[in-house]
Amino acid sequence: MAITWEDRSLPHGPYYVSYTRPSGSSLFMGITEGVIRHEVTYSGIPIRGTMWGDSVIDEIYAGQQHFLSINFKEWMEPAPSAQGRTLDVFNPFELTQDKFGETGVIGRSKWKLAGGLVLTAVANSPAYEVGPITRTYYKIIIATDFSLLTTFGVAERNVPVTFRVLPQAESNSMTSSKLQYFVDTHP
Repeated sequence: MAITWEDRSLPHGPYYVSYTRPSGSSLFMGITEGVIRHEVTYSGIPIRGTMWGDSVIDEIYAGQQHFLSINFKEWMEPAPSAQGRTLDVFNPFELTQDKFGETGVIGRSKWKLAGGLVLTAVANSPAYEVGPITRTYYKIIIATDFSLLTTFGVAERNVPVTFRVLPQAESNSMTSSKLQYFVDTHP
């Protein structure tokens, strides 16, 4: 069966979220709340001709930028030690609670600090029935200029986060210029 663009979008969840730190250790982050948004922006190099002034007469395709927006649902069951904290995901620069107010070391590669993220459809949900069952992002990191807003208190909270999705080479071949941002598993 051919997969159309509509089939490849994420249906309404809910999804479980797992995060893999750059060190390789995995964390179960809980469940998403509300809508998951995957944004793609296409880049191009404009072609102009002197006789037409600043008019763009063509454009050379120059790649894509991918962003992922998720609301993490935080609550106290299971115990916090048994599940990851959103801090582990949105502050890869210093991974300890006592360092959250510090910048971490400046000048490091974000690609090296980025972790993996897996969305797994909850059984018997629309997402599970239609697919994809899982979507695996190879490298995600908190988006530049994203303003993180968290609430303090004892109640459960929803933590909205926007990630930049970083690509990896489609293959180890030096002749391929294709990049891959995620992979889906369908029913």
